[in-house]
Amino acid sequence: MSRQTNHIDDYLLARWLSGDATEEEARKVEEWAALSDENREALNDSDKLIESLRQLTIMEGIDSSSAIRKVKQRIDKKEKKKTSNLFIFWQRVAAILVLPLLVYSLLQYFDVNIIKQDDQIVWNEISTPVGLRSAFNLPDGTKVWLNGNTRLKYPLQFKRGERLVELEGEAYFEVVSNKQKPFVVDAGEMLVQAVGTSFNVLAYPDDISLETALVEGKVNLFKETARGRAKVSFLEPGQLAVYNLSTQKLQRYKGNLDKYVAWKEGKILFQNDPLEEVVRKLGQWYNVDFQIAKDVKREYAYTGAFQGEGLHQILEYIELTTPVKFIFSEPKQSNDTTYMKRVITARMK
Repeated sequence: MSRQTNHIDDYLLARWLSGDATEEEARKVEEWAALSDENREALNDSDKLIESLRQLTIMEGIDSSSAIRKVKQRIDKKEKKKTSNLFIFWQRVAAILVLPLLVYSLLQYFDVNIIKQDDQIVWNEISTPVGLRSAFNLPDGTKVWLNGNTRLKYPLQFKRGERLVELEGEAYFEVVSNKQKPFVVDAGEMLVQAVGTSFNVLAYPDDISLETALVEGKVNLFKETARGRAKVSFLEPGQLAVYNLSTQKLQRYKGNLDKYVAWKEGKILFQNDPLEEVVRKLGQWYNVDFQIAKDVKREYAYTGAFQGEGLHQILEYIELTTPVKFIFSEPKQSNDTTYMKRVITARMK
């Protein structure tokens, strides 16, 4: 492989493949491809591979394991014809390219693991990387949606007096009713108990609060104490509970819950949200880190709805309606040839 192929920035190529490149970035990719036939071939091969995987994900009844094996065989054949530099090059691109469709194809094959057997109960753990939203059914028929960067642990069979699952991240549940076996979500410092209910739980480990939004039915909120579980509160449809992890205080609100559950449809909704909340959600959604400069006033709020837009496009919309601008740092490469999270700074215009 010629040295010219390595001259393109991996992050730039990843943005081009994901369709999120600006006109200037797309121009740079095309200029690189025009340098040699080998560069053009590498670009065409990568685009064809991404499109093949995209088609795989929309086919109903797909055998994920078989499909992945076939794709891997195709990749292996190409790798034998190219040098090891190309394989390293692809590894670096894969490490920074966020492709929900690609991850979905791999999910069943890699990310569902039997992790524990205790008292004849076998536990599973399913995880979703950043950028992926997935849905599946638990053994009792309860339907679960998992947001990106989320882990859910559950037993293969609910045998005891309750249906207990453990959550780290964000999930939406449509619980199958069983009054003899309440459904319980362990979200760390809070337990959410339901019978036949639709609700959302937000419990990322780095957040300052735990949130539960109830769409239908009823839930009870508990805390574990030295004397056992203690009921803290309950929710009725249309209510949101926010538990502050620092103050250990819980507040309930009533109103439109659309923005708390829209993510399961691939939508991002902001409803008069402060800038800190906006960038927090975007950071989780697109796997980037945001910093807010000291000169930015915290009272700025934003309302908007997005579905399918790239991060650059969303930030451009925000810049049009607020006196804030966003500055992207250059991606930094770590020692293992992968790239660290990109940092985006919000400043006054």
